[in-house]
Amino acid sequence: VAGDAALHRGLVSPKQLIRTLAICRGWPGIRRARRALQALDGRAESPLESISRLAIADLGLPAPELQAMVLTEDGWQVGRLDFYWDEFGVAGEADGRTKYSERAILTAEKDRQEQLEDLVLAITRWGWSAPHTPSLLNGKIRAAFERGRRRDEAGIARRWQIQRTPPLTLPTQ
Repeated sequence: VAGDAALHRGLVSPKQLIRTLAICRGWPGIRRARRALQALDGRAESPLESISRLAIADLGLPAPELQAMVLTEDGWQVGRLDFYWDEFGVAGEADGRTKYSERAILTAEKDRQEQLEDLVLAITRWGWSAPHTPSLLNGKIRAAFERGRRRDEAGIARRWQIQRTPPLTLPTQ
């Protein structure tokens, strides 16, 4: 979580982290540090997104794209998604409750949700309990995959486009 946040906020660059790993070669725990750094992704915008991404990987679910921008068929931006699985046409949103403490923010998010649903995107949302309850997170995501699969099998056209956000990760070594 801290590493994702540091990358996201530009407090450290992938090159700096790679240099630090090289300097610390041979130190106790360096292998573990290298594995931890390989798991970082600065596109995560919150601790819940970081924890969710790791939980999704632990569940053996397909890796989602992070922070993909959803566009209408005409190219109008609808919103950025925390998680997106193109194979299933599914958006995942990891939302903490404090984000919606103001009515205007809650109303704007409700409007955004309706716009995404109008595009026939399958959406699932979860809060803090889901990544800490693997069966809950697994069930939510797999149910959304099934909704996406049924939509595609029914021949209902996907009415959106995706603009991908480039990774902010360390290169694999």
